[in-house]
Amino acid sequence: MSTTSPNSGVSPRPASRQIEVVAVTDDLMGRLTLPRADRPLEAALHEADQRARDTASSVLDAAFPSLPIRRSAQCSDANTLVVGSASPQLLKVLDARTLLDRTLSRNTFQPGAHIRIVRDKVTRPLDDIVQFRPGGYPDGHFRLRAAPLAAALDDGFTIVLDGIDLRDPVSTAVAGLFERVFGCSVNINAYLSSRVDPSFGAHWDDQEVVILQLLGRKDWTIEQPAELSMHKVAHGEATSGQTAWHGRIGPGDALYVPRGWGHTVNGIGELTYHYTITIPRVNGLQVLEGVLGHPLTSRTLSNAEPLSRLTHSAHHDPEELDHLLSELKLPIGPAIVDDLVRRTLARARFGIARRSNGSVKANLDALLSSDLTQTFVRSVNPGGWVVAVESTGDPDRVIVGTAGQLASVPHQHLSTLASLADGRVHNGGSAPLGLVHDLLRIGFLEVVTNPQAWGLTLA
Repeated sequence: MSTTSPNSGVSPRPASRQIEVVAVTDDLMGRLTLPRADRPLEAALHEADQRARDTASSVLDAAFPSLPIRRSAQCSDANTLVVGSASPQLLKVLDARTLLDRTLSRNTFQPGAHIRIVRDKVTRPLDDIVQFRPGGYPDGHFRLRAAPLAAALDDGFTIVLDGIDLRDPVSTAVAGLFERVFGCSVNINAYLSSRVDPSFGAHWDDQEVVILQLLGRKDWTIEQPAELSMHKVAHGEATSGQTAWHGRIGPGDALYVPRGWGHTVNGIGELTYHYTITIPRVNGLQVLEGVLGHPLTSRTLSNAEPLSRLTHSAHHDPEELDHLLSELKLPIGPAIVDDLVRRTLARARFGIARRSNGSVKANLDALLSSDLTQTFVRSVNPGGWVVAVESTGDPDRVIVGTAGQLASVPHQHLSTLASLADGRVHNGGSAPLGLVHDLLRIGFLEVVTNPQAWGLTLA
């Protein structure tokens, strides 16, 4: 890491800007790819991504010790149902009753966007549940009314809180860890219910799902997929009818349900509250369909296993790829597939929005300060880094990006950028003042006001 002597506190802020924002164009989007370990200019970013992903994987392994988080992230569409549990540490920070109070009493909602009330697949109007205010609330949202909400629960409705990861800081941290590991945008919905009959009936989902039961008990019936899950592209009800697992889960239990697996959920007459963490990952089928320009069906493939491993990483077994390409009768080589995988994953990771746990005031103070030695920062790169190949006419600069934003960076600053952007908390004085200011200014870094309480401690 490049370092400077501690700033005195009276040094002027740097006038020149070494890193500049670059407009996101269709042309640049088509050039985005993952950093490569075998390219000197990209190796540091590649290593930083790997460190950040390994760290997040270790946290999730500790938070869900019996779920195959790391393995599942490495092999799409070749996973199976797992019934496990969450760690006591995670359950402590996700205490159900505290979470419900914080969510229902102190948060704001937009009817139809943040909250739904459903029974027998029918969504109930929210007119009597949201609390209106003459002239509206300053933030344009609505508050909830407790009495009609409780009455709806008594009447057998399920309260669905969509996007809970956008309004609860602990849930934000959990979703961010999954995004880092799986390389796609993740959302968390919460479900509150006291009914016995299922609210949604038998169905399957087109994304992988982690279920975390926080309050009460429910009976789950999970079925084998009716066909190769990789060929399922939407929600559906054509389940196989072949039960893979049936059982009751309670507080602290967790399920990993791969995409395409049918499931039915029944309550037992007590109040229940659970999280659904949805993971809509890129799969190998999508990569190859992009190559061919048309959909593939299950009849096209006699063995889907190699295809499922295309999204493991950007490094594949050439012999395995040759076999797959020969089976599909594709006149392309492993190098082309490798490049396509990199580009497909890069676009998915680039599209993951930032999840800021930082304070706006703290970031403003840092931008106005000439002394960062007492400031802690961390990178804002939820999906890791991408690079735009052959993107600039300047041989001394490269375009890098994360969280929907691109910037032009001089070659000599890439290693320092990577050292700050590995997902860990760093002292702001550990790198050149001008560089840190630039990274704060463009949003690649944010200030962490309490590094000891940052999200990685939740495991």
